[in-house]
Amino acid sequence: MDLELTQEDRARLIDSTHKIQSVSDSLNHVDPRKIPDLDGIQRCLEDADKTLRVVLRSPQSPTGHDTKGKSDKLM
Repeated sequence: MDLELTQEDRARLIDSTHKIQSVSDSLNHVDPRKIPDLDGIQRCLEDADKTLRVVLRSPQSPTGHDTKGKSDKLM
């Protein structure tokens, strides 16, 4: 089942990718010995970021939603 994203959905996903990147950047400044499984946490954040970006790059139908080109500018 392939569901379309609304503009609101897309805005939330874009905001989420920015937050994920911020968390990832913040964790890069913490001593890895202080956080158990920091590598696993960073891999999880990277996977989540990649997945959301793939969703955002997916083309929208011609119903007035964003097009692929517009979302690519955010990446």
